[in-house]
Amino acid sequence: AASRLPATAKIRCRARGGGDGPEPDVAATVAFAKKLEAAGASLICVHARTRGGKSKVAACWPAVAAVARAVRVPVVGNGDVRTAADAASLITATGCAAVMSAEPLLADPGLFGEGPRRDAAAEALAYLDLAVAHAAPISWARAHVVALLHRPLA
Repeated sequence: AASRLPATAKIRCRARGGGDGPEPDVAATVAFAKKLEAAGASLICVHARTRGGKSKVAACWPAVAAVARAVRVPVVGNGDVRTAADAASLITATGCAAVMSAEPLLADPGLFGEGPRRDAAAEALAYLDLAVAHAAPISWARAHVVALLHRPLA
């Protein structure tokens, strides 16, 4: 039976030629997003790089824009968002409803905040409290704490 709970999806750009290459296939990405919408997705997050592209190539914001134009559900854009200005630029350039950022926020959880920032050690301790409270896998917690402390310890 179908659930009444909303289902969301996060996708990467499809690679040109159907492989794992770095070059995105915008049309294939749009087609995939339309299938997700037709299957009932209530929101689609588009990571604007292929699996093969990872952080090696610039994010393909035109793919986010194409998906946002093609579907009726909200689209969240992801890729090359390292500052609040980047987030605003992604929204303006693509028409996406919101922005997701991962690694830059791990390195600086207060990146988009306007108030005073805690130091990295305080952020790491607060994160570890949450990781313990929610039984996060140790491999995740280790990677996230390293990301939080990397810049101050480098």
